Amino acid sequence: MFEINNVTKLYKKNQGIQNVSFTLKKGQVCAIVGHNGSGKSTLFKSCLNLINVDEGTIKYNNEPIFPLLFGYLPENRSVIADLKTIELIDLLAKLKKMDKESIQKQCDYWMDQLQCASLKNKKLKECSKGNQQKIQLICAIIHSPKIIILDEPFSGLDIDNTRLFQKTIVKLKKMGKIIMLSSHRFEEIEHLCDMVCVLKDSKVIMQGTLTDIKQLINKQTITISEDSNMFYKDEKGVIDVVLDGNLTHYVFQNEKACTKVAKIMVEERNLKSMKISSLTLDDLYGGL
Repeated sequence: MFEINNVTKLYKKNQGIQNVSFTLKKGQVCAIVGHNGSGKSTLFKSCLNLINVDEGTIKYNNEPIFPLLFGYLPENRSVIADLKTIELIDLLAKLKKMDKESIQKQCDYWMDQLQCASLKNKKLKECSKGNQQKIQLICAIIHSPKIIILDEPFSGLDIDNTRLFQKTIVKLKKMGKIIMLSSHRFEEIEHLCDMVCVLKDSKVIMQGTLTDIKQLINKQTITISEDSNMFYKDEKGVIDVVLDGNLTHYVFQNEKACTKVAKIMVEERNLKSMKISSLTLDDLYGGL
């Protein structure tokens, strides 16, 4: 079990994190959500022991944390461009105290899983951004860490590689890894997450399962097409209207108001292609 208890690290007033607490079990994925400057990077650095916290404790199985517990995929590219991919993996694996046989076995396994075995003898500077991201992920997980931190893991990935990373996260989850991740591409992580921790101005303003948060906020959306004039914008209970191409999203404060307007839409205009949905991570982020 990974426990963060009342952790505070402040640089200036309201910059950093304040009194952050949550617990993650084996096989759980937690999304850390917040705008730039909300405290996400400070939280990750605190967990990785890259900075000393002002107050609070971070423990794994009730013991102090240590570096080899973690695997870390940074947001920004961090590769040695003139090395071959296999040389970089080998270097970082040795720093994590792995023996030659284990390095080869794990390297072959993850290169196969991430479909990049053909890159073994290719220099990093000759690899695409997506392939560099694959190599960085292998460097992060090759030593089989208990806890994995993925900071914007889908950055620079095309659709196929995004799906490949999603499958890899699911595989790691099934292996019992504890995973914390951040992303601005919420539609790509929502189905992966067991927990959500929402940061704003260095503080946790909301946390729990996405289902719990949806029930707490109870915000709902109706999406219809061909309604650029926002015909229903003045209906009671509509708190926002968002135009998205040919789609119009009506946002309601609660389910009751949403159901009432949906009925009006059906009765007045015989709308059958509407989509009613509850809060998503994207809605949550937009409302911070």
